[in-house]
Amino acid sequence: SKMRFAASQLLAYVEDDLWLRLGQRANTQAAKLAAELTATGAVTLLAPVEANGIFLRTSDVVFAALARANILVQPRGNGVVRLVCRFDITDRDIARCVKVVAAS
Repeated sequence: SKMRFAASQLLAYVEDDLWLRLGQRANTQAAKLAAELTATGAVTLLAPVEANGIFLRTSDVVFAALARANILVQPRGNGVVRLVCRFDITDRDIARCVKVVAAS
């Protein structure tokens, strides 16, 4: 019976291409976030945004500001950070992140 429960969740995910729509949404929002962050001049995009991950070079000041704002950014060393967008990131979330970076 446990497998039926797990299978029903998986079926809901793959039926009607839900997985594809969620992935496309995450990728679209990542590209939008990267473009808006880059426009602030406080970060440098290190690689094209081809999925939901964004790699940026930024200062310790910007990194600290993001951390204080509870925006999860993964440090990679030498000023490089990685952001990952989920499917449910909103335009409001993007605007908040951009505002934090711009104010730093």
